[in-house]
Formats: sequence, C-alpha cells, structure tokens
Amino acid sequence: MTSLAFLLLAISAFVHAGWNLVCKRQCPTQLFFFLTSMVGFVLLSPLLLYHWARLAEIPAAVWWRLLATGFFMALYYIALAGAYRVGDLSVIYPLARALPILLITFVSFLLGRGDEIGRLAIVGILLVVTGCFLLPMQRFDGWRLRNYMNAGCALALLAAVGTTGYTVIDDLGVAELRAPPARLFGAMEAAFLYQGLQAFSSMLWQGLGMLLVRDDGSGRDNAAFAHQWKSALIAGIGIYLAYGLALTAMAHVSDVSYVAAFRQLSIPIGAAGGIFLLKEPCYGPRVAGVCTILAGLLLVGLG
Repeated sequence: MTSLAFLLLAISAFVHAGWNLVCKRQCPTQLFFFLTSMVGFVLLSPLLLYHWARLAEIPAAVWWRLLATGFFMALYYIALAGAYRVGDLSVIYPLARALPILLITFVSFLLGRGDEIGRLAIVGILLVVTGCFLLPMQRFDGWRLRNYMNAGCALALLAAVGTTGYTVIDDLGVAELRAPPARLFGAMEAAFLYQGLQAFSSMLWQGLGMLLVRDDGSGRDNAAFAHQWKSALIAGIGIYLAYGLALTAMAHVSDVSYVAAFRQLSIPIGAAGGIFLLKEPCYGPRVAGVCTILAGLLLVGLG
C-alpha cells in the first residue's frame, strides 16, 4: 500500500464515520438516503456535463456494471436505513463495516486473486473482524449468539452484502475506465465520473425500492422532507467524498481487499464519536475492540 493510498483512505475513514453519525441522529428512512444519492448526483453533474461527449466512448461492460452497482448500493442504503431505525450505532456500524471484509476476501479468492493477498494482510483482516465483534459487547464474558439474532443485525448483514457487491463491481468498473489502450480518464477523474453515474443508477433502484418496499411512512410527507433535507445534504457530501477517495485509492493498492480492510479505520473513529458526541458508554470490550482493529489495520498496511 502506497503512502498516497494511506492518506486517501485515512481521510475517507474520518468522513465516513462523520456521515454515519449524522444519519443515525436522523433515524433515517429510505427517502433520506434517496436524497443523499440525489445530492451526490447533483454535486458530480458538472463533471458529467463536462465529459458528456465522451460518455459514448465508455465501454458497454462499464454501463452494465453501473447498473449492477446501483442495485447493490440501493440495497445497502435501504438495509442501513432499516438497521439504524431498529438498532444501536455501536452494534450496526461495526457489523456493517466488518462483514464485507470477509465477504470481499472470499470473493477475491473465488476470482483467483487470493495470491495477491499477503499472509500479514490476512491476519490483519481477521483481527479487524474480531475487533469489530468486540465493540458491541458490554462485558468480555457477555458474548451470546442471541445478541446478534435480531432484525438490526440481519439488516446489517444485508447492508454488508450490498457493500460487498458494489465494492467488487466498482473495482472492475473504475479500472476499465483507466485501462489501456483507450485510457479514457485519469485515476481521480475516473473515480468521480464513475461515482456520478453510480449515484444516478442508485437513485433509480432506490426509487423502485420505495415503490415496492413498505417503509415506516415517516420519510414520505412534506414535513419529513423539510426536516431531513439539510442533514441529507451534509450526509450526501460525506458519502460521495468518502467513497470517491476510496475509489481513487483503489488505483494504488494491489488488491481491493486492502481498501475494504483499511477503511475500517472509521470504526474506532465512529466509536470515539459515539462516546464523546452521542454520550455512549465506554465499555472495556469496546476499548479492546478499537485496539484490535488498529493492530489489524497496521498488519494490512504492512501486508
């Protein structure tokens, strides 16, 4: 992992933890995340307009990947909104962030790219996941399977599936925009252009989801819209800035699993925000979990 990738992912982690704190405070609905996608699309639309004539040069395979990634991102948002409405940030956030590491690593092995993941990185990934499961516990002897057998954890797992899907697809899609011989766009340019198109795809899928999946109704009236749009604006900027930086970092690592793992730096940042900003209790396992995650991240960086 290069120093540039480290810097990009560290900034991305701080921004990611920040927008999740904003979302949790809002008890988000499907409409809330639809608005965040709209914000991302509007913010990135100048870049899309600037390259409008060149969009026709984008290979058909990238457009299919954009359609697929929009689905997985919509799945992530819908599941995360439901999870935050029924569960605690200290449980949902670590699970939704940790499980994709295992899933993406598994997918990398299935794609025949497991030899690119070093042994230290694998150990680091396992430590990160272990730390994430320590964070929700109040006592070291308090782990029970039933603690995770609830709607909040099920929705967090579904959100993790969404994260895994769009991360793997986006790694391929952005790489194709930068690939020779065409080399349509540079690393940063390709990342944010791709993200603008991804935001539009996600909006389409989320709109369909709002029609098909019954929400709690709180996100559909004018009063809710007036209340949520300011927070959605802040969260939308954070979402697309954080992920845009992560997409750019993908060009400077040997495997996408490194990006997925190192972005988990946002978990201890989010835990600190929960303790100091949301006044959540500071339990022993939570501190141990943070230390375990940091150790794992160090191994990932060295791997």
